Amino acid sequence: MSKSEQPLTAFLAHSFSAGDKALVSIVSRLIKRTGLIVLTGERPEAKAVGQKVKDRLGSADLFIGLLTRRHSIRNGEAWTTSPWVIEEKGYSIGQKPKRP
Repeated sequence: MSKSEQPLTAFLAHSFSAGDKALVSIVSRLIKRTGLIVLTGERPEAKAVGQKVKDRLGSADLFIGLLTRRHSIRNGEAWTTSPWVIEEKGYSIGQKPKRP
């Protein structure tokens, strides 16, 4: 099977917060229903994106960042998201700037 015949892969960056688990599951299933193969990271244990995650990001055709509310800032007027999702997004852009 040639690369053009293989299903596209999408890296789904998400937090591993227990409160996001159901949403991540729903989004992952929706992506799979489009025929894409879903790749994800792993629970962070280090201070930087791990090599396994970098390899998965490098092999993915698409990057999908699921930005969920993590920490309230400015007295609840704004929110931050998982720093890991932001780091994975930055790595993805740096490796393949034209990747969707």
